[in-house]
Amino acid sequence: MKKRMTKLFLLLSIVSAMFPFLAPVAASAADASSGYVLLAHMSSISVKVGQNVSKGTVLGVMGSTGDSTGPHVHVEYTKGVSNNKSDRLNPKDYIDIYAALNKKAKISCDWMCYPNHTGVDLIPEAGGGANVTSPVKGTVVTATYSSSWGNYVRIKITGSSGGSTWNRVAETGRFYPQMTVNVRNAPTTTSPQVAQYYKGESFVYDSYVVNEGYIWLSYISGSGVRRYVAWRVQGGEKFGYIV
Repeated sequence: MKKRMTKLFLLLSIVSAMFPFLAPVAASAADASSGYVLLAHMSSISVKVGQNVSKGTVLGVMGSTGDSTGPHVHVEYTKGVSNNKSDRLNPKDYIDIYAALNKKAKISCDWMCYPNHTGVDLIPEAGGGANVTSPVKGTVVTATYSSSWGNYVRIKITGSSGGSTWNRVAETGRFYPQMTVNVRNAPTTTSPQVAQYYKGESFVYDSYVVNEGYIWLSYISGSGVRRYVAWRVQGGEKFGYIV
């Protein structure tokens, strides 16, 4: 039995190496359906404790209050209510951190970019000011000031912002729609339409999801948010072609 398991393990390893596109990938960064998110150093706060927020809700204005050397938003994630340094996890593994600003964002100081930096700092890619927005769906549990975080908001996540119930399969290619197709934040027709692609346009995708009888191509948009486009009915009509 041990020999058979060893052979099976070796076979699976070889197949995975030869066909990496068959391997499921980790849930996307927007997939956490529980936990707590903290966003710090705002110049002002526009939400109150007990307020329900959705992904994209404006929480305040990016600033440099508290222990800060310049305007940015500091993002932290914990699975439980405790927010000691030992409880904090890399937020990039759990939430869509780029949705913490209302402009296309970039990381100015990554997780552990210096000792004990248990979060990720973001600034607008093009510079200038920005609003701090909620990267998750949840309820505000803290909205106050501290000497370290300055003006900060902490949110208890109350549901997935999209994607937690779907497995993305890694595959790369370019999709050419042959009709107008809708772009959504989640691989479901109930997710709001955020953009469209037209015949003659194309985009590069990095994975796909099978859901609701459709095959959805997925990619990271210019704003850093994961998007989904249905490219065909499963086993049926195609809305374009891929290469």
